[in-house]
Amino acid sequence: MQDLKLTPPWNTLWRKIYYTLSNDQELLVGELENIDNVNYKIEITAKKMTTALALRQVIKPVFELGNINVKIVIKNPMIGVIPYPDGKTEYTLDDVELLMNAAFKDNILFKGVVVVPQSEIPKPLSGKVVVLFSKSITQFFNDDLSDIYGNFNEITVRVIEDLIISSYKSSDDTLIEVVFNTYDNKYINLE
Repeated sequence: MQDLKLTPPWNTLWRKIYYTLSNDQELLVGELENIDNVNYKIEITAKKMTTALALRQVIKPVFELGNINVKIVIKNPMIGVIPYPDGKTEYTLDDVELLMNAAFKDNILFKGVVVVPQSEIPKPLSGKVVVLFSKSITQFFNDDLSDIYGNFNEITVRVIEDLIISSYKSSDDTLIEVVFNTYDNKYINLE
């Protein structure tokens, strides 16, 4: 009998990052690097400084997958590694909107951001930032038994949602929630 080898979750994570963020031609997603069998690293190089700085505040810095940690390193060719955190501890709705726009503006899957102010949302939230992506499916080979044919199939917005920080602290001890949705020009006008 052949040895059965399944794709570990850290490989699936790399593929999620690669097959969504690589839709930005200004980004280079490096290979999954095994540091010491319990720690892995994925380097994402952003050619544009504003994109690199925004990505560092948007993408989760570490993914814990059981006893395995995958560190996400954001780099820029001019200054190297972008440290996390950048010292900013409080955000406004405008800050989060600008971060999302800067992080994804060159990604062909990204469609825009809609801000829902606090006046329309009950506390403990101080607002919502809705990040819109195209109606698309992210699909790649992934032999982890989740699909009989060895494929990973998911709505792109759900894949990106797994990668991104979902809330930011506001100045009044409330949270700004980040939610993701698909864009439909029949219902949402971004102009």
